[in-house]
Amino acid sequence: EMNSPDRWSWGMVPNDVLTAAAMVYLATGDLRYAELARQLILAICRVKYWTNSLIYRYPEPAEAKSFAPFAEAIYAMDVALALDWIADYLTEAEILEVQNALHGKAVPHIAAYLDAQDSPAAFWRTSNQGMIFNGGLLLAAMVQSDSRSDKQQLFTRADQNLQEVIPSQQLAV
Repeated sequence: EMNSPDRWSWGMVPNDVLTAAAMVYLATGDLRYAELARQLILAICRVKYWTNSLIYRYPEPAEAKSFAPFAEAIYAMDVALALDWIADYLTEAEILEVQNALHGKAVPHIAAYLDAQDSPAAFWRTSNQGMIFNGGLLLAAMVQSDSRSDKQQLFTRADQNLQEVIPSQQLAV
C-alpha cells in the first residue's frame, strides 16, 4: 500500500524514517539502511500529492495565495537530502524518478507560494517559514540534474531569499 501512487498523503512520518535511514547508511555503509531508504524514497515519490490532505489545500499552484506549502517544503528537504546520501545505491532511473517528483510535487507549489507572497512585508521574509520554504526550494534545486534548465534560477532564488531570511532568525538569549 505504501507504493500506491493513488494515495492522497500520509502525514509526515515516512520522511523522518527516510532521512534517519539514509543518514545511517551514509555514516556506516550498511546496505540494509540504504535499501530501507530506497524503498521509502520511492514510496514517497509515488504518492500522488505531497500535501497534508484535500481539506488542507488542493494541490494546484493557483491556490498558493491561501495555503502555505509546508508539507511540500518539508518533503522536498528530506527527499533531497536522502537522495544525495543514497544516490550511489539507486539506479539512474530511480534517481530520475526522485528528481522528477521533487520538481513536480514540491517546487511548483513552493515557487507559486513565494511568488504570491512576494512583497517586502511578506511574513515568510521574517519568520521561520522562510527557512522552510526556501530550504526546500534550495535542496530540491541542488539535487536536480544539471540538464534541467531552471536549476540555477531556483538555486539562486532560494539562496537570495535565505540571505534575507537568515538575519531575521535571532535566538532569544
